[in-house]
Amino acid sequence: MISSPATVSVRWPLSPVGPSRNARLLFDARRSHFPAPRLSHLRGRRPGIGLGADGTDSTDREGRWRRLSLGERLLQPIQLCLAIWLLLLLPAGLASSHLCGGWALGLMPFEYLAFFLVGTVPRAWRFGTYARPAKGKPGTRRQDFVLFLLAIFMAHNIAAATFVWHRKVLCSWWQLPRFAAIVLNGSAAWHLGRNYDRVAVSSQLVTTGPYRLVRHPIYTSYLLLFISGLLDLQSLVGCGLLIAAAASFYSRRIAAEEELLEDVFKEKWRSFAASTPWKLVPFIY
Repeated sequence: MISSPATVSVRWPLSPVGPSRNARLLFDARRSHFPAPRLSHLRGRRPGIGLGADGTDSTDREGRWRRLSLGERLLQPIQLCLAIWLLLLLPAGLASSHLCGGWALGLMPFEYLAFFLVGTVPRAWRFGTYARPAKGKPGTRRQDFVLFLLAIFMAHNIAAATFVWHRKVLCSWWQLPRFAAIVLNGSAAWHLGRNYDRVAVSSQLVTTGPYRLVRHPIYTSYLLLFISGLLDLQSLVGCGLLIAAAASFYSRRIAAEEELLEDVFKEKWRSFAASTPWKLVPFIY
């Protein structure tokens, strides 16, 4: 019989199996009256990952927070070494009789390696894959990034090959801006944390550390590394090519990023942009 709106009482003779059988039957009767709550809205959620800045669940719908496997983590440093070999050491080796140009480039390849080891590699190891970039906006499309990447490779290939071919000598003073680029990149990546991503919705607006000086310090660190490297290789052609490609790519990418940030954070972003007016270089741009 129904004794109250919230309970169900079921009477039956004692089962020969024992009291545990009766207790299970009583539990089944109560459970049939009160179905278990649906937990489908919790699927895909991971500990420590909350809602996005727009109030939506931004956990794993785009594979943004997928952790890298051990094989993927080990592959990243190998890919990085291969990229630096193609960027600097291969053209230096082709222009000389020594493997990879010998020590003609000094510590520059290792400085480039350190730059990425303190920025992109730790970010990927800690937080996994990147989000899919915003579609259709200039500076965020795959072809824009590929063209910019090709310009970087061409500029460094020309610079490294001509430097070794003409037996030029590196200037130790240019190591200082490259060291500053390594520190700036590592600091900006540390303050960004999980928000170090492509052009996608961030979970918070980062305004600390190097973001007090410029709004896009990671891009500043890339320019500082590449331009100082090309000037050390004494290649005005390579430096001009890089500056032209970076001006075209970063101007459109920054505009797309800041449009997205303003849509998400609104007045908070406008206040930050007013207090930090410089995008890449203090007092210049």
